[in-house]
Order: sequence, then structure tokens, then C-alpha cells
Amino acid sequence: MSNRIEVYTFIDQELFEKLSELMCEDLNFTQVESIEELSDKRNIIVNDTSYKNSNPMGRVVYISEEIKSGVVSLTPDAVYTENSFILNEIENYFGVLQTPKNRTFPQFTKVKQYKILSRFSVGYYCDLANLKAHENSFDIEKLSVGLQGILNAIVLKRQCAPVELEMLFSDEELLINMKISSIFVDDELINEIYRFISSDFSYLCLRINRKKGKMDLRFSLQKKKSYIARFDYEVNSSRANSSEELVKDSSERIVDHSNYHDPIIKKASLKELKRIVDFLSKREVSQDDFLDNLEAYPDKEMLKVLVDDEIEFIKKSVLNKEKAESLKEAIRLTVTNSFNEQSREEFNENFFNKVDRQTLKDLVKAENWPIDNDALKEEVKNKILNERELETYNDYLNSVQGYVEETYNVPKEDFETVKDGVEGNIAEEVLEKTGKSVEQFIRESEYYAMKEKVARMSHLFDKMQAELEKAKQTPALEVQDVLVEEDGQSPLGAMGEQRAIQDLEEKVKQLSKELEIKGDSIEVMSQKVDAANLSAAEDKQELSLAQQKLKEEILKVEDLEKELAKFKGDTSNTSGTGEDLETKLKDANIEIKMYKQRLKFAQSQIQTLEKAKKAAAAGGANNKKIAHLEKLMDKQNKLKSKMETEISSLKKDNHKINQENKILSNKIKDLERKLNNKNKSAA
Repeated sequence: MSNRIEVYTFIDQELFEKLSELMCEDLNFTQVESIEELSDKRNIIVNDTSYKNSNPMGRVVYISEEIKSGVVSLTPDAVYTENSFILNEIENYFGVLQTPKNRTFPQFTKVKQYKILSRFSVGYYCDLANLKAHENSFDIEKLSVGLQGILNAIVLKRQCAPVELEMLFSDEELLINMKISSIFVDDELINEIYRFISSDFSYLCLRINRKKGKMDLRFSLQKKKSYIARFDYEVNSSRANSSEELVKDSSERIVDHSNYHDPIIKKASLKELKRIVDFLSKREVSQDDFLDNLEAYPDKEMLKVLVDDEIEFIKKSVLNKEKAESLKEAIRLTVTNSFNEQSREEFNENFFNKVDRQTLKDLVKAENWPIDNDALKEEVKNKILNERELETYNDYLNSVQGYVEETYNVPKEDFETVKDGVEGNIAEEVLEKTGKSVEQFIRESEYYAMKEKVARMSHLFDKMQAELEKAKQTPALEVQDVLVEEDGQSPLGAMGEQRAIQDLEEKVKQLSKELEIKGDSIEVMSQKVDAANLSAAEDKQELSLAQQKLKEEILKVEDLEKELAKFKGDTSNTSGTGEDLETKLKDANIEIKMYKQRLKFAQSQIQTLEKAKKAAAAGGANNKKIAHLEKLMDKQNKLKSKMETEISSLKKDNHKINQENKILSNKIKDLERKLNNKNKSAA
């Protein structure tokens, strides 16, 4: 399976050839004849800024004289000038993993680093950066506004600190790199950063991880601007060239890049780190050529997944021989403790279960190690463990090494290779269970190793002190006989009893001083271990508080659910008894319409009676008829007045019901909103 990433391009032929020449071998470029052929592709380079990729997982690089904002866009000059960090950024964007050496840029010969810890020191560090830029002949007027504005937006307004600021200088370009952690990234912040990155800056790279609250910001200023490049994209997974935690699959294999845009990669194990340290320890390595020597390590895929902390640990271990020995000693002590804590059968089972033939295939010839590892495990159990008393781990190793050499002709160096791999796997298992870093693992191992040495020295001290007391009470001849009996020859000669006692007293004093020094060292290391344990206890306490808070929030959510159910239940019950608010509203509206119709009828009757009254008066009708009409009119007027009163009352009731309906609806919506928020926070 190929590890090359397929990239499809629709650009000028000259630019295509230049990219193919400059880019790393992990990228395989294919030029298409029409832009329509890019529709289903994932990794694309195109010269048309109006092109839109229909693949939701796709990534597009626009190379054109016209710069497009909010995406990855650059001018052709950024490629033709062979700018190494621009090319490196394109490779990273498409998912290429870089070795430690390829993550550095040789054209930058000077580096200055700052760490901004407080919002009150923004101006101070801006002044230092401007001074450094001025010393290297860069235009500080162009730099000052952008740098000050960005730091104000991040540190002053967002109160985000610390911010790691790095300045890299070449003869013609200044590259500024900022690493920001624990920051809330939104569109407002991004727009503010863009506002301060003026057209004077040649390069801008804004990489955001919203999930982890991290942001990497790079921008460059040239003495004479020769290109424009903008890299603006979000990352959701860890990269090998950052200090973030890596993801690994169950088989710890590097998966084909072409199937995963962000490849699933393996993490360097403890035994791999030890193997790299052992490899470099055999070479002449200095501070200046460390990366060159590291690049010579045969397993390039392993180098690509090393994170910054691991590279720094390897560097310290190689340049400081004591550090390298500390790693070996820590692994050895861990396995020894495992041997002492388990029964011999359990340890033997665990030891051979940790033999990884897949890893060993490139280090040990197949014929130099038995094929059936389980059968070998049983042989060791039956022929060594059941027949011999093995008190120490070294006894076990010597017995197993002698057996496989005699029975299977396994060379000693191959057994050592297998043994180192097994020990690394056992130590790695301990690390995973305890959740400790490599540094913590080594520090605690040094502490326990020191205690072991002091215990042995204390035993020797007690023994010599006993000899001293015995020497003071024994005649010279007897002392001499004792010493001759122990050593085979007398170191006293003719010096006599007094000299022997003086020598023993000197040795006791020397041992006392060494014990005191070792005791102080143990006390210091014990304090470090206690501090680490205290930190772990505080973390556990914080976790416990968080869990308690989560339980409280869950109870609140349950109460809200009950209250909401109660309101919905009340509404349902009201509906069943004919008192539902909506039903009441409908009934009230129908009744109002009925009264309005009756009112219209009454008004019509009144108008008819008034006309009849006028006609009767004009025609000379008798007084009885007029009186009768007047009574009818009074009756209709009273009826009208009554209807108007009832309609007014119904309108008030209708308004009241409407208000109650709105209040209940708003309360239900508010409860549902709170319930959703609690569910989100609980998740």
C-alpha cells in the first residue's frame, strides 16, 4: 500500500513542473486537462479563485495573482522563489508528516524567543520585538502596528496568557510565530487579527483548533515584498509536528494517507525512544549537528511522529550520557520490580507474551529465534523455573539466555535485542497504567534506585561498624587473622592493631559522609515525588468536584423535566375537561360573534321603530300607538345596552385568557430552553 498523497492540479504547466520538483516525495501530483475533472477529488491545486470544491472533505490551494481570503491562497511567486516554509506549509496542509529536520528552515539564522505572561507586559515585549527587528534592518513602522494590535486583541481583550512569541530572522525576511493556548476563538477574534495583518505582510498562516482552544499564528515581513501567501484553515486532529497528543489505531500502524486526509498515526513508545537514544549514543553528536544525526535514524516514519517534547528528551539524553543511562536504568528497575512482585510463573508468562515478532523481524533474523514462542515459554517454565531457584531478575535472564543459546543456537546479541524489546514493552505497560510521562517515570525510578543503593550502603556501614567494634576488643593478632581469613592476604603487615583500627575508622567516616549525602539526595527526590503525587491528588480532587457538580446539574435537569411535564400535564388535563385555554378562547370568540349579531339585530329594530315613530307622528297617529312604539324603543335600547355590557365583559375575559396563554407558552419555552442547556452541559 502506497503512503503517497494524491494531489490533482489545474494550473500552468510550468508551475506544475516546479511544484513537482520542489515538493516532497510523499505528494504525487497529477495534472488534469479540465477543471471539471476536479469535482470528486480531495486534494486540489487550482489557478481559478472562483472554483468551489463540492467535496466536503476536500482541501484546495489557490495559486493565482488574485488572493482569495479565508482559504489557502498564494501567488505563483511564492513557489518560484522556492520559499521553504511556504512549501512546507502546503505539505502540512495536505497531511504530510515531517521529520524533525524538515520542520526547521535553514534560511533563518537568528532566533529570538519571548513568553508573554501578563497583559501588563504587552507593550514591553512589543518594544523588545521592534528593537530586535530594527537591529536587523526591518521596517518597524510596518511591524509595530500589526504586532501591537494582534497582541492587544489576544492578551488584553481576551486576557489569554501565556503567549509564546518567536522571531526568526533571515537576510531578507522576518518570520513571527505565535502559539496561543486556552483561547476562545470566534469570528470576531479572527476578523480583528485580519484587520491588523496589513498588505505589508507577505505571509500569513492562521491555524485554529476550536475544540482544544488553540491557535497558531505566523506572519512574515520582507524587506522587499516578493510574494503573497495566506493559509487560513481549521484543524480538528493532532499533527506530528506539534506538541499535541497523537492518535493511534489498535494495531499502531501508519495508515495509507490516500484514505485519510488527516492520517491516523502511531505514537512513539518508550522502547522506540530508547532505541533512538541507543542509535545516537553510538555516534558523535553535538548541539549543532543533533538534527542531522537524528535524520540518519533508519525508521523515518517513526521520526515523523515524534512530538516536540520527545525530541527534546532524546536530545538531552544523547548530549548528557547520564540522562541516557537513566532511561536504561529506569526500564531495568521497572522490570526488576515486576520480577520481584510477581511469581516466577507469572513473570515468565508476561515476559514471553511481550515478545513482538512483528517488531523484531527487521532486527533479528527469523531463524535466530524459535518460531513457536508459546512452546519456548513452556520449555523455560518446565526446565528452568521448576528445576532452579531464581532469586534475581539477572539469574532469570542468564538462565533463559543460556537455554536458548544451547537449545536453539540463538546468538547472545540477538537475545539482547529480544530482551530489550520485552523490557521496553513491560515498562510501556507500566507507563500506560500509571499515566506518567517519561520524565516522571525516570525521576521516580532514580529515586527508588537511590533508596536501593543507600540500603546496600547502610548494610555495609553496619557491617564495618561491627568490625570496628570487634577490632577494638580483639588483640592485633586476632584482627590480622580475621582479615587474612576474609581476604586471603593480610593488608596490615607490620602496622599493628592501631593502624587497622584507624583505617576502619576512616572508612566508617567516609561511609557516614556518603550516607549523609545520599540521604540528602533522597530527601530532595522524595520531595519531588511527593510534589508530583500531590499534584496528581489535586487533579483527582478536581475531577471529583467536577463529577459532583455534574450530578447536581443532572438533578436540576431532572427537576426541570418534572416541572415541564407538570405544565404539559396540566394543559392536557384542562383540555380533557373542556377548560383548555384554546377551547375557551374559541368559545369566547363564538359567543362574542353571537352577541354582535344580536346587537346588530337590536340596532336594526331600533332604527325601524324610530322610522315608524316618525312616520306615525307625521301621519297624525294616535298617542297610544306612539306610546307603544316608544316602549318598544326603550326596551330595545335597554337590550342594546345590556348586550354592549356583556360584549365588553367577554372582551375583557378574552384578553385575560390571551394573556394567560402567552404567559404559560413563554414559561414552557423557557423551561424547554433551560432543559436543552442543561442536557448540553451534562453531555
